[in-house]
Amino acid sequence: IPRVNKDGLVTVNMNKPFLQPSSIPVSTENNMNIELKIQNETFKVNAVSMGNPHCVIFTKENTKEYALKYGSNIEKNEIFPEKTNVEFVKVLSRNEINLDVWERGCGITLACGTGACASVVAGILNGLLDKKVKVNLPGGVLYVEWEGSISDTDKNVYMTGPAEYSFKGQIDL
Repeated sequence: IPRVNKDGLVTVNMNKPFLQPSSIPVSTENNMNIELKIQNETFKVNAVSMGNPHCVIFTKENTKEYALKYGSNIEKNEIFPEKTNVEFVKVLSRNEINLDVWERGCGITLACGTGACASVVAGILNGLLDKKVKVNLPGGVLYVEWEGSISDTDKNVYMTGPAEYSFKGQIDL
């Protein structure tokens, strides 16, 4: 059940990440730091599922340019049997990242809550991030918290951000 905080932001329990390759799914023996060659570039990719598959890539480059250039080819790579969302992450500090997303079947998107969560989980498991992280997306800011670690991945991920009505409608049946 979402809860509205005193600052008006909403926190949602996003459940536990799936990290077993078969449950993501990814057709490799492990899910972290998989070497993947796309065009003339080799990436270390991290596969995480938050109920949908994600491929998280940490880079020092411009994340939007990378998402536009490589997102489609990574989404459809044969190691992802159900295709995948692709997150390009630039770590700004242990508590803040920039994130651009190539969403499976859609292309570039302004935000992706499950992608923000998968990115923070992958960052913590790689020793790059602390337990609470500000995630800067083109569409706004989310805050993701995960108390998990390499030795204890059985923890829920919590995501906090603004919620607004986008429209109201009525349908006559």
